[in-house]
Amino acid sequence: MSGEEPARQISQDEINQQMTHGASLPSKDKAADKGKDRNSFQELTALRGLCCCMVVASHFAYAFGAGSGFASMAILRGGGIVAVFTFYIMSGHVVAYRHLEGGTIESLLGAAFRRVPRLVLPALWANLIYWLLATHGVFGYEKAWRRIRMAHMKSTFGATWTDDHWCEDCMTSDLGEALETSLNVIWPGFGPITHFGWLWTIPSEIFGAFIVFCLAPISRFMVNYGVPDDGSRDLVRLGGLWWPQKLLRCLAGYGVLLTVVLVSGVTVTHCSDVSGTMAPAEWCESSVVVGLQRWHVGDRWQTVLTFLFGLATAQMRAILMTPSNCASLWQDELFSKWRGLWVTKWAVPAVLFLIGWGTLTVPGNNVVTLGKYLQFPRSATEIWPLGASAIFLSVVLSPPEFQRFLSNSCGFLGQISFSMYLLHMSIIWAIGFPLYVSLDGSFSQHHDAVIAFIAVVCLSSLLIFSHIFSQAIEEPLGVRLPQQSFAFLKGLVQEHLNTKEPSKAVMTMNDALDRAALALEPVQK
Repeated sequence: MSGEEPARQISQDEINQQMTHGASLPSKDKAADKGKDRNSFQELTALRGLCCCMVVASHFAYAFGAGSGFASMAILRGGGIVAVFTFYIMSGHVVAYRHLEGGTIESLLGAAFRRVPRLVLPALWANLIYWLLATHGVFGYEKAWRRIRMAHMKSTFGATWTDDHWCEDCMTSDLGEALETSLNVIWPGFGPITHFGWLWTIPSEIFGAFIVFCLAPISRFMVNYGVPDDGSRDLVRLGGLWWPQKLLRCLAGYGVLLTVVLVSGVTVTHCSDVSGTMAPAEWCESSVVVGLQRWHVGDRWQTVLTFLFGLATAQMRAILMTPSNCASLWQDELFSKWRGLWVTKWAVPAVLFLIGWGTLTVPGNNVVTLGKYLQFPRSATEIWPLGASAIFLSVVLSPPEFQRFLSNSCGFLGQISFSMYLLHMSIIWAIGFPLYVSLDGSFSQHHDAVIAFIAVVCLSSLLIFSHIFSQAIEEPLGVRLPQQSFAFLKGLVQEHLNTKEPSKAVMTMNDALDRAALALEPVQK
């Protein structure tokens, strides 16, 4: 960092002296309250709500954007995908944070136990609602909508445009197919998600969370190995300066791991389509690429990369935010310098947000060209995860006052974000399609105004029904039921362990007198 005043270097002797005399160290209660305030994740809840709104807007543009201003909004082309990758980063950051912070196995097992029911049970009920609506003919306007949409697409993109069949088999009135698709949501290998296609993110969430739960204990052990909990030997001398070795281990280890995942994914993804004089020959035939393809790296590396980035930032957050006697000295020094300069306090988060926002306009068929030497087609697969990482960091590094504003203004959206994600297609199909078909005659003169009216009606309905679904189904089934089930199982295990301990025999007064008489008998003789 640079600024008007040079950063004060803290030596290990000063740390030990502060520990010995206890000078200017925060009390335990104040440090705990400080850590609790820093780790509330309220700003991430608000970010989740905004990302969900971006997904909804992206699907709305697919459904009704033909021939209107929505079709020319490039920000909606990649906005939905970037929002999904941001979901993955936030999940990787949050699900194992309590374990990284406290190191208890109970926190890790509790998070792992609750993760699948948290996602699957609300999704199952949402799918049953879709099936029930389909059986009553609520989605009967789909054919008329597709016909009108096709005509607007041809008028916008030319007569040669063909139907993209977007979400053609999303709905079903067959209960068996609805239940089968719901079961396939649990894990990517169970089978294809034939219906409710937008739920493809849930098996990716479960797969990424599984990776995080496996790596979190290893990560915490490697970062904290040999360093006492009080941080008394955390600083190491490197390059003439004192550095926190936990932070260095985290940066080095995750830097190598993320680089390996990124290079492996790019190698498998572009092994057959990279051209130019510098393009390596016969990539796909090499044993390394063949081995990576057998592990389906090309299909999952983006999910792994984003979840690992979330885990890496969670590990850094645990190091920086968890108060300790010694570490709090360099922590407070770092925070005071970071927030004391407008460049680091405002400019860095703003630049990161602009970078991430710019990636939303990258089309899926984007090509990166380095003259005649290298050409990378379909480069959006690498740009979108990086954009999501930039947006996530811009919120995490933003000033506390901005985070409070974000949580106060968008916190409600974050609380019902998963319900919005599960229900938004039903609103588009049941309310948006009838309005779109009935108002078709008004498109010639007031197309954008009609689409805006449909958007307002759909959004208002979505907020109302999502709030009801959140309170009636998501909260009791996805949150409270897994929590209470884990608490019940934990109580059973503790009770079982207590019963296995041998109970000590209680000695009565008569037994004590008898033993005393036996002990005194040789003396009396």
